[in-house]
Amino acid sequence: MKAGDWIGGYVLERPLGHGEAGSTWLAKPEQAGGDVVLKILDIGEARNWTGFELFGREVDALKTLSHPGIPRFIESFEDKAEGDSRLVLAMELMPGVDLETATEKRRFTEAEVCAILAGLADILAYLGSLRPPVIHRDVNPRNVLLGPDGGVSLVDFSGAQETLRRAANTGATLIGTAGYIPLEQVSGRASIRSDLYGAAATALFLLTRRNPTEIPVKNLKPDLSSLPPLGPVLAAVLDSWLEPDESRRTITAEVAARIFRGEVEPPQSPQATANMGEEELVIRLDDEGATASMPSDSKVKIVEGEGRLVITIPPGGITNPAVIGIGGFSIVWLAFVAFWTFSAVAMGAPIFFALFSLPFWAVGIFMVRTTLVTIFRRTQLALDSSTGITLTERILGKGRIRVWPISDLGKCSVENAVMQSKGRTDREIVMEAGAKRIRFGKSLSEREQQAISGKIESWRRGRV
Repeated sequence: MKAGDWIGGYVLERPLGHGEAGSTWLAKPEQAGGDVVLKILDIGEARNWTGFELFGREVDALKTLSHPGIPRFIESFEDKAEGDSRLVLAMELMPGVDLETATEKRRFTEAEVCAILAGLADILAYLGSLRPPVIHRDVNPRNVLLGPDGGVSLVDFSGAQETLRRAANTGATLIGTAGYIPLEQVSGRASIRSDLYGAAATALFLLTRRNPTEIPVKNLKPDLSSLPPLGPVLAAVLDSWLEPDESRRTITAEVAARIFRGEVEPPQSPQATANMGEEELVIRLDDEGATASMPSDSKVKIVEGEGRLVITIPPGGITNPAVIGIGGFSIVWLAFVAFWTFSAVAMGAPIFFALFSLPFWAVGIFMVRTTLVTIFRRTQLALDSSTGITLTERILGKGRIRVWPISDLGKCSVENAVMQSKGRTDREIVMEAGAKRIRFGKSLSEREQQAISGKIESWRRGRV
């Protein structure tokens, strides 16, 4: 194919790109009208079935989408000319230039990056609002266009998939660009939060003019502290969207767009705190963007007075499925180890065989202890401007009390627990006290944990 060739009712003007899903051309329709974009897959030149799969996905996706920032579907057809057979997709030409090309000609300010992310967040919010939601899976600077009026467009939906189809297809083709895809997408579990990671990585590219893989990493996450200081708005959103654990990307696309437009305040992020000292940056968010308040049926007691905050967490009991699972497994574990040990002794085996079981006894006892602590431990945390921090933990009436000066009180957050249950990572409250990180509240629901963590953070910012 070359400029001037006719494909159906369109004449080719110039090539725009080439990929596994076919070549892309700027074309003009035979009938009156503006330029369009043609994606053409030459059936004879297709190397494997992947190209057909990607082409079909883009056709299916664009047929059902309607958003000013997404190319409008015009038509799709098969073209046969001179013995060749081609699949053709005609779509609207979106104005502007892709961000990768734009960075070769200019540098972006932080305000401009925020404006671009706001427009991109609008598009991702639309895709996530569909039922079932649509996942783009390849949000990167080449697929985001910046129009002359500052408008943002998202193109190349060849990797798009509906979440229901993805769930039913465990052998799906891996789609994405290195540096812009999160861990869950690599393992074939892309979700609408995966596109948030791609958007954040695109912002990193605009800020640094480098592929995100070249940015220092801390705890599997691009280290924002390695960049020049960011404002609280951009720092808060990037801190959430770049989380390697998708469940911790708690700022939705819709809320992010409102944050960038100044309609709501950003949540607190580590870099925002470092840049702004102790200014309060509060947004009421949980995983769905709702208020993180204490459930009405919670048994946790919170008492707040003049310069004092007391939080009492009752024993967790055996209602938590995770506790039941760990407890049952620990019993089976110890039973097997006991059978091994006593069988070795009864059979007169060398003492080595009995000693070999000691590490397994230690693991089993640790699991039993963890289960008992979760079931029976009552925790009380008292923060007092005058007397300091007092943490009391009791199990069946016995326990210990630890005390720190109030100046040792640090940040409080909800993080992944050290242990996993049936492959699922539990969550717990983590509070900094001096040089230690105190972990508690594992038996609580995440909504309770977030409410307690938020209460402690609010008290700390207002009192310390």
